[in-house]
Amino acid sequence: RPYVEKGYTVIAVRHGSSPRYTIPEAVSDVRGAVRFVRKNADRLGVDANRLGAMGMSAGGHLALMLGTTGDDGRRGAADELSRTSSRVAAVVALVPPTDLRVAVWEAPESLPAYRRFPALELAMDKAKEYSPVVHVTPDDAPSLVLSGGKDDLVPPKHGRWIEEAFKREGVPH
Repeated sequence: RPYVEKGYTVIAVRHGSSPRYTIPEAVSDVRGAVRFVRKNADRLGVDANRLGAMGMSAGGHLALMLGTTGDDGRRGAADELSRTSSRVAAVVALVPPTDLRVAVWEAPESLPAYRRFPALELAMDKAKEYSPVVHVTPDDAPSLVLSGGKDDLVPPKHGRWIEEAFKREGVPH
């Protein structure tokens, strides 16, 4: 409500989630949502060039994945939606995991609490592929990342890691 009252259009995305769906499937879902909104921007009454993503915890991770891995669409794809950009213009990520390589079950530093999240039973190569901190490049969306100093589930080091990557690549944050 506060966003709508300030003039924003809010589109809530319900992506597939654990335990039924994997992290790669959730990322695919949110990319598809951005493509859908952009393709239908006129009908939805939004500016296709001013789409942002916001999320908390796992949703913050997904928002950062959009901001760091969005693409311009896949040329030659069979369907029009896949040829549509999945880039966002801005990201707000609240307490997001930024490096899954320390969270997946096989990681030596994985916390015992992470066993409650079946989606984190992910191979290390997939953990890297779905870690926003690995994908930071200068063309990423400006991002606001908020971490909790006393957060035991997503320790503040995740925020520091993405901050360092954004600084290194010159991404406004």
